[in-house]
Amino acid sequence: MPAIARAPVEETPAAAQQPPLPAVAALTQDADRHRRAGDLDAAAASLERGLRIAPRDPRLWQRLAQVRLEQGDARQAEELARRSLGLSGANTALRIRNWEIVAQARRLQGDGEGARRALERARGLRSGETG
Repeated sequence: MPAIARAPVEETPAAAQQPPLPAVAALTQDADRHRRAGDLDAAAASLERGLRIAPRDPRLWQRLAQVRLEQGDARQAEELARRSLGLSGANTALRIRNWEIVAQARRLQGDGEGARRALERARGLRSGETG
């Protein structure tokens, strides 16, 4: 299996459009701690609890997508990243990271052309195009 790029666990500054609810912030910190310790199941569980509280928070969906990718569940990682994309609005940094996750997930699923298209979307966002 190809190596999975690990995203940094800290939030990107552009992702902090609204401060998370205190309970969601605590669950996100728990997830980050579990992830750093290599306990991806516990990290996913914390993020899923956060999503029950804040189901429209694109940052939570993106983080869960990253965890699923690291667990080797490329299909679900892509689905979760696309859900985050649908909620991320004009948050360019979050949109870029989601397209990168989609690209990795597609590559792991054997869809090289789909991965290339997803990376093009990420590059377009970096250069100021919409996507």
